[in-house]
Amino acid sequence: MKKCIAAALAACALLSAPAHAGIVIEEVKGWSVIKEDDGCSIQMEYEGPGSTKLTFGKLEEHGIGVMVMNYNWSAKDGERYETHFALDDVVYSGIAVGTSDSIWKGFIILMEDEFEQHLSRGATLHVFLGEERIDQLSLDGSSAAISAMNRCYSGVMRE
Repeated sequence: MKKCIAAALAACALLSAPAHAGIVIEEVKGWSVIKEDDGCSIQMEYEGPGSTKLTFGKLEEHGIGVMVMNYNWSAKDGERYETHFALDDVVYSGIAVGTSDSIWKGFIILMEDEFEQHLSRGATLHVFLGEERIDQLSLDGSSAAISAMNRCYSGVMRE
């Protein structure tokens, strides 16, 4: 478990600070495609209570990571949280690590490779903290955005 938490913390560097380390290389159906030194991610900001930012990315050394952040949440850096991510009828559960910056607070978790396929095909992502649903996010345009992210990732791996 410590290895998984350490990997999630390392993945946090890619997913949590794209404005500082990465560059937006294109916008695809409302999603920003972000290129990093060791991977790529896609990001969408949603309106609603506290706003929500969903980031999905691939890192060369750590695999697939998902981060969900919101202005109104109270997650603490490095704390462990039981989370569930429901993509239509498929549920991914695990221990996420709290992350925050000066504005956003949320959770980051590493996912199985299959998560990408479900995210690409899914219509809605339900985010649970423990047993409580804390957000419901539309995945409109995620298929096209994931395709663009994968093209970016292939380019980073060739470099």
